[in-house]
Amino acid sequence: MKKSQIIRRSALEFCVVLLVFNLINFTLFIIFQSVNDWELFSYNLFGSILVYFIFFLTSVLRSLIFSTTNFLLKIIGDLLFLELSFMIAAGGSLLYHILFYAISDENYILFFYPICLIGIRILWNIQSPKNKNPSLEN
Repeated sequence: MKKSQIIRRSALEFCVVLLVFNLINFTLFIIFQSVNDWELFSYNLFGSILVYFIFFLTSVLRSLIFSTTNFLLKIIGDLLFLELSFMIAAGGSLLYHILFYAISDENYILFFYPICLIGIRILWNIQSPKNKNPSLEN
């Protein structure tokens, strides 16, 4: 893929993941009235923008430097770079927060940071097998 196609595809993935994550965040905020905490809602709303933007930048750099076609390696790399992005943005490990604080703080949306990313990546791969998406070709 050309550099411009990689950047365009990553930017589109960033927008879709951010939109899906925040729709889930808003929906869970409305559904679970007993857990209505504006602080957690705003933390996840604005934190997701920062975390996913840092992830977008690292993902573009990784795609430009290392071109791999192995889907499993891409998923593992995505999870590692998401963890790195969360460490940069929040100052702590996403996995640690999920394992030890998600239930006690009732911040269930933490589970959806990696789920949204991997889900969109899998759907993207099903839609465009072998990284050939006609909408991105010029």
